[in-house]
Amino acid sequence: MKKAGGFTLIELTVVLLILGVVMTAVILRVSGPVSRAKMQDVVRQIKHFDNFTRSFSRQHNKALEVKIDLIKNSMSRFDSDEKIAGRSLGLPSGFDFTNFLTTSDTETSDSVLLRYSRHGLSRSYALELSDGSRSQWLVFAGLTGEAVEFSNEENEENVQEILASLSRSDAD
Repeated sequence: MKKAGGFTLIELTVVLLILGVVMTAVILRVSGPVSRAKMQDVVRQIKHFDNFTRSFSRQHNKALEVKIDLIKNSMSRFDSDEKIAGRSLGLPSGFDFTNFLTTSDTETSDSVLLRYSRHGLSRSYALELSDGSRSQWLVFAGLTGEAVEFSNEENEENVQEILASLSRSDAD
């Protein structure tokens, strides 16, 4: 009589354990670049929102206001009649606005109102964006709309120094 061929429970358990270790290593190796790519995408969306607001103001010769809600993690564009002008931007799940700075002071309220002139000019400002594991500063120049990014190694004092240098040419 022949013995039935097959694997023992211990052999199957060892194979599953090895597969689990390999999959964990792959996931950990891939999760860093995926997280950075998500952060870059959110940064790109915020830059586009600011750029579009400036362009819309210039093209329609209309002053606009952007409300940045630090609790709801959203940005909304309004015209002088308080009508929403275009789409609002909501941050994806897991992302937060953690700080907002302008050339004059630090905003501590739950929302901030940023004014754009009919020429597309605003005050210089900085937004800190976080995904829970890292943060990113976005500094917007008021006259040009140029945006500069700083990683979480840059602290708030450095960002304030940059804003102070931009304040000499702000459009207030």
